[in-house]
Amino acid sequence: MDGEEARNSKNYRASKAGRGHDEKANKSGKEGQYMNQEISNLCRFISVIKLRPIMWRQNHPYLLVDKVKDLTDPEELSKNKKTDRTVALYGFSRGAHMNPSYSVHIAGVGDFAPSSVTHLSDPAQLSKEQKNAR
Repeated sequence: MDGEEARNSKNYRASKAGRGHDEKANKSGKEGQYMNQEISNLCRFISVIKLRPIMWRQNHPYLLVDKVKDLTDPEELSKNKKTDRTVALYGFSRGAHMNPSYSVHIAGVGDFAPSSVTHLSDPAQLSKEQKNAR
């Protein structure tokens, strides 16, 4: 197919029409640039948005897991690969207070009752100078 046939094909006309449409969508007329008024309107719109709190997060405890440690006895694992495992989850608690009597849902696995919940000190705690600098 030579250049003349390519220019007359439907694909060429469709792609050219698509580029013209993009130029009309941008009021400034320059590709990749926006007018200051458009940016100002977008910033104003974003600043007045009222975010609704997610009630589930406030009413249910959940854990952002940072580290998982398998505490299952290695001898027991060598005898039976499908034995129940004991794991320790380390992370940050969010939402309501965690209680060992609550069941914990692990996505893709199911619901479990934790044997204990303990509080550890923050390993990356800020110094007083860093806290005051904020």
